[in-house]
Amino acid sequence: MSDGNATKLPTAIDKLIAAIDQALDTALPSDTSLLTLLLDDADKQLKQLATRAGTKFQNLTNTANLVPIKFQAGDTKPSKSDKVVAKVISARERVEGTDYFEQMRSAVAEYLENQFDCDEEDIDSAIATLEAEKDREYSQIQRFLNFLDDEALSRVRLTITFRIMEAIADNARSKDQLEYKLLAEYVNRVLILVTSSKEHGYTVDLTAHFGSAVEFDLSDELSKVIFYSCLPVWPEWKTQIFEQKTKNQVDREVSYRFRVNGQNPELGKPAFEVRLDQIEEALLSNDQSSLQKPWLICRRLAELIFLAIVVPQNAEESLTPESLTNTVVQLIETLKSGRQAAISQTLQELRERAKVMNSIATALMNVVRDKSQKVISQVQHRSSQQFICVKRGIFQWTRLIGAEEGVRDLLVGPQQSSREQVEWFKHIEICDQPATLGLLFSVKVTAELSEYDLTTQGPASKLEAKRSLPKRLLQICWVPRSFRRDQNRQWTYEYSTNASKAAGWVLSAAIIVEYDVDTVKRRPDTKGSEESKQYHAAVVTAFAVLVYCCLWRIIKRLQQGDNGKSVDFTTLMLRLQEFGKQSDDSSGDAYIYAAAQTLEAILAEDTPIRMQGLTLENIAQQDQKAKFTKSGTFNALLSAFPLFISTPSADSAPKIGLISYASRPCDEETFLDKGEKGYLFLTQSYVATAVSQPFLGYELKRERMKSDVLDSSKGLKKQRLLQEEISYLESQGCQHIILLAHAYGDRRINRAADYNSSLIPKEFLEQVFETFPDLNIYSMVRDVFPATRLQKRGYNEAAFEILQARDHTYFQRSVTGEYFRDLIPVYTFATLFAVQETQRPQSGFCIYFLVSDGQVRDINWTERARQHLINPEHNSPIHPCLIAVLRGLHFLEAEKGQLIPVLDPFSWISPTTVEGAGEVKVLHHRRKGQVLLNYPALLTHVSQVLHWRK
Repeated sequence: MSDGNATKLPTAIDKLIAAIDQALDTALPSDTSLLTLLLDDADKQLKQLATRAGTKFQNLTNTANLVPIKFQAGDTKPSKSDKVVAKVISARERVEGTDYFEQMRSAVAEYLENQFDCDEEDIDSAIATLEAEKDREYSQIQRFLNFLDDEALSRVRLTITFRIMEAIADNARSKDQLEYKLLAEYVNRVLILVTSSKEHGYTVDLTAHFGSAVEFDLSDELSKVIFYSCLPVWPEWKTQIFEQKTKNQVDREVSYRFRVNGQNPELGKPAFEVRLDQIEEALLSNDQSSLQKPWLICRRLAELIFLAIVVPQNAEESLTPESLTNTVVQLIETLKSGRQAAISQTLQELRERAKVMNSIATALMNVVRDKSQKVISQVQHRSSQQFICVKRGIFQWTRLIGAEEGVRDLLVGPQQSSREQVEWFKHIEICDQPATLGLLFSVKVTAELSEYDLTTQGPASKLEAKRSLPKRLLQICWVPRSFRRDQNRQWTYEYSTNASKAAGWVLSAAIIVEYDVDTVKRRPDTKGSEESKQYHAAVVTAFAVLVYCCLWRIIKRLQQGDNGKSVDFTTLMLRLQEFGKQSDDSSGDAYIYAAAQTLEAILAEDTPIRMQGLTLENIAQQDQKAKFTKSGTFNALLSAFPLFISTPSADSAPKIGLISYASRPCDEETFLDKGEKGYLFLTQSYVATAVSQPFLGYELKRERMKSDVLDSSKGLKKQRLLQEEISYLESQGCQHIILLAHAYGDRRINRAADYNSSLIPKEFLEQVFETFPDLNIYSMVRDVFPATRLQKRGYNEAAFEILQARDHTYFQRSVTGEYFRDLIPVYTFATLFAVQETQRPQSGFCIYFLVSDGQVRDINWTERARQHLINPEHNSPIHPCLIAVLRGLHFLEAEKGQLIPVLDPFSWISPTTVEGAGEVKVLHHRRKGQVLLNYPALLTHVSQVLHWRK
């Protein structure tokens, strides 16, 4: 907030709330209570919603099987009674010489002296210019250094995936079965096409059909690491919690997992077919909005060409580099001349290869299961050491030599409509040795690959679960409307195109939030548009504040009841939009999505609430995709309700609290020191209460979500809000409280190191132990690791889990380094479903680590937690209770069916888009970059005023 606003805000909020109260009183008939908005008989209301969603709802007790597993070395054979269900390939990655600028500076000085024969004064002047540009905010040099640390390093990992698939193909060639031959040919074509694109470029020109912006080089798309997510069978990587930084060196753990053309549970189709649907929607739909996204059309065209080339047919001959080049050129020409008809024909041919892709996936899983040791050994031999080689062509030397301080853009820039990263990749090479022609400097990256298995052990256990429905429901629906001129040039206020089709989703009483996307959408840049940008920023800010204050006031008046008697209810919020979260921010829908996401979190302080979005187009359609989407929306809303979950005994811990908390930057500029940056601090509390009905176990319930804005990193050490929540849970009767820390928004380096563990500082732990001496505090972190499922998931396998710390022994030995804090893996929950969308993978395992910090003054503080969670003697009555709560989180957030758990129940901690994080673009400058408005931070300020003045 700007200076002075903090003191003015309370008065302004008071006036707004008074105006809202007056408007409510005026609109409400004198004989009608506001409580008519609340709906009785939640079971009946949910059945009605389920019918509209094309599914059924019965709140019965469901049973799930939990399969016990353990970590095992990849070269260890399981016993006859056990089986390997998943495999994990990991790499210890080390980046040496991480002071990239120092390397650049030294290399530039040496090159100026040797190549241009510059004297000392000219060299000093050039270096001074370079240093000044490096220190300037938003500078090109800064962007390039970040590029080396992100995109270029990702290229190293991409190279490792190529080597992994190359080794798999080599092992597949020894088999005679057709599926292995298809796998080898598939890999061969990918590798050949990637190599030949660097030589030929492969220009694609469909400007005659899609507009002037749809002309690109296929090689530019293939230079982007994210592009390879279009391959339904291919490895992908994820950096993990274990990272450390020493002087000029970074070590990290990177996991590799295979996409295996898994079934998309939301759409009921394999990944290959879902990708083809996405391509068809972008290239063949009549939706004019897609034409406003030429970047998307270019990507989908590139994916179409790429898949058409690399996915073989059953009886097709092997392609050589020469024949593949001719095939690519011919296909591009066919698409150019045939336009939509050619695109449609190519898609149809690809759909006919769906069985081929299934065969390729099956063959890959067999090779990984049977030959993984051989594959790892081959990849390690070739990829143990790589270099990011930066070539001298990255600089515009004529601008640097003799330049005075203040000269900008010393590196090569973007050409025409391409991004600067695309141009930089032309001057970057990943090599086995730093001997590439024109080398300026290099960064050494080593990777030590290993593997381990997830193996079953013993019989499955049964778990019972049932939703705990409230007595009353409140529904909030966001419905798009707009002002338009009719044929008589008169302004009319009407529903959007498909809004009327949502009538069945609105219950008999509901709060309707009507909005017009034109109000919040960004206008195109025009001359003198700076003032309009400021007005737009004010409008999108006012929109979020107004909707929040209105909903908050209605909810508070409902909770107060008519005679002052408190009224409890659960809120279901349905966000209806013409276009979904993938809409371009200029359309206005992105602002609606971000605002609704934020309001769900901010209102959760006052009411149990769940928000789910649904595009009106999906409501209108009746195809299989729309059916899955609608039923999935309904099932996701059920996670608003508490969950009864069984456990053998809950008497030892009648109430257990859990606080999931995180921080993320909300006021960040490159010129700010780390200590000056602002942070948004978020907490979500849960309470598990022992019950004997409907069965023995716990009722796991979300309590309130709270947020705070910290004006510096110093506030992270005090964590005032977290201590308030501990006190709140203690007042609810909780004697055992789990503190689960997450990180978001910052680089993951040193998350396990003392000097960067901002969410679990030693001083904070000591203060908590001293303030709450009678509580049992369990300080924990968690991370999600990808895994490749080697067996088809059985119908009776809801999830897999590791209950004892000792069964994590091999995992701990394979990843823990001597510099890491004492992170003890105590519980693992695995779904091992087929891969979902790339943003929400379900094939993996979530490990919970106990932070056992031996540096606190009194070792007894942490020893109690160790005894209960590690449970070395297997005699702790608290251990199964704590595990039941952690397990229950995954079932509480179930979004598919009524008892199918999620891999990561903390998606609100790390959203995959800026809109999902509640951030929206309000200003944009070509050189200075973009300015994002952080809705959560904004509404946190408003929320704090409202709650302080209740």
